[in-house]
Amino acid sequence: MYIHQKILDFYRGFQFDAHPMSIMVSVVAGLSSFLHNTLDIKDPIQRELSAIKLIAKMPALAAIAFRTHAGLPIVQPQKNLGYVENFLNMMFQDPMDSEFKLPQIMVQVMEKIFILHAECDQGPSTTAVRIAGSSLANPFAAISAGIASLWGPQHGGATEVCLKMFHDIGSVENIPAFLEKCKSDKGTLLYGFGHRVLKEYDPRAKILKNLLLDFRK
Repeated sequence: MYIHQKILDFYRGFQFDAHPMSIMVSVVAGLSSFLHNTLDIKDPIQRELSAIKLIAKMPALAAIAFRTHAGLPIVQPQKNLGYVENFLNMMFQDPMDSEFKLPQIMVQVMEKIFILHAECDQGPSTTAVRIAGSSLANPFAAISAGIASLWGPQHGGATEVCLKMFHDIGSVENIPAFLEKCKSDKGTLLYGFGHRVLKEYDPRAKILKNLLLDFRK
């Protein structure tokens, strides 16, 4: 999970309020400059090692992007923490609190969420990665193309739009009026209730709902 100092220096060049996804696109593409001369993309073992390295580094890169966007000091990964716990610690650790400790329920919930979201079918971002990779491009550059596709509101960026929608609704009593507006106004869309390819209830949503109810307890 450790990040090269040159990559950490790269983060300092972004505008203070840069969108985290724009940072991720740039930084992941930048990783290709560290693995290019010795990487044989035709070697399946080297491809697998590249995937392992990127999967290991991605939570750290995302956490640093978030901290950069928020103007917070960067938190380094710790060997005594697991994959998800490291990510959450790097995201939310309070540098002024020497006794900071993550609630284990948060770690357990995020571990399940990560597993559920790993199954995402042949979406736009997967397609973008496969198209970029088909030219035998550097795998980190190919993943960067996938992140760019994921950013859009018709894909992973729908989550960001959904949060904004909840903010605009404001409170529970405003929900019926908002739903009526969605039905009558073609410009008002309802986000966050499954992809249109799903003809029935998304089975992942059932698991997430139970996780949320457990978390609220």
